Amino acid sequence: MDVSCSRGFSLVEVLVATGIVVTAFGVLGSLASIALKTTIVARDRTVAAVLAQSAFDRLASSRLLPAPTPVDSLEEDVPGWVEYADGQGRIVSRDPSAAGTVFVCRWRVAGWRGHPDVRVIAVAAGRCRPHVATRQCHLGTDAVVVTGLRSEVVW
Repeated sequence: MDVSCSRGFSLVEVLVATGIVVTAFGVLGSLASIALKTTIVARDRTVAAVLAQSAFDRLASSRLLPAPTPVDSLEEDVPGWVEYADGQGRIVSRDPSAAGTVFVCRWRVAGWRGHPDVRVIAVAAGRCRPHVATRQCHLGTDAVVVTGLRSEVVW
């Protein structure tokens, strides 16, 4: 019987295989984390887009031409030109401290190049990032903006 012939794996082979498996699981874990974060961001942007488009459609389809809003109504929570929605995009209140507030939707209506019968409507929506001192929502760079014209003039 030849003693130099052995069966099984050596300790070094087991350690190398274990290192490869641990590294593979680490890579898979970080990929799963990235995929989860991307999915959450995509979901938030989708809800914000639906919320913004809904508010834009509501403003653009009103019987009367919408009145101009304050200049900063798209950048700040200006009462009367802001709504707050829950995680599904349903409007819950016009008060930022209302229970269930997750998203904020703001709009600005302005005249267009001196034409009194044409309005530019811009709606911004996104996740509400509350500011403790001002109790206002801040929109991040992932906010969705919908812009269009509304006219009573037949071209």
